[in-house]
Amino acid sequence: MTVESETALAPEAVPITNLPQRAWNNLRSGELGSAPIVVGIVVITLFFYFKSSTYVGASNFNNLIVQMAGVTAIAYGVVFVLLLGEIDLSIGSVSGVCVVFVVEL
Repeated sequence: MTVESETALAPEAVPITNLPQRAWNNLRSGELGSAPIVVGIVVITLFFYFKSSTYVGASNFNNLIVQMAGVTAIAYGVVFVLLLGEIDLSIGSVSGVCVVFVVEL
């Protein structure tokens, strides 16, 4: 089988070099990647910014960081367990280890 016949059999294997055409094909096929998440974050940020102009202030960012500390520590623990290849999603034990780690720090 020659290369030409393989290309003729599988036209989707030919790389599309035209970026707008590739983006349009991804949109039509439903492969949006992280675009809906980015659009959602932008919409939520704009909504809360117009509701309160202090939304982007330093005090609000400080409050968000303080409130996220516990959940972030648990998330780090879960990510490390998953990266090691151990598919253990028991959040209770992971959160206990994270609490000990945070208290020791």
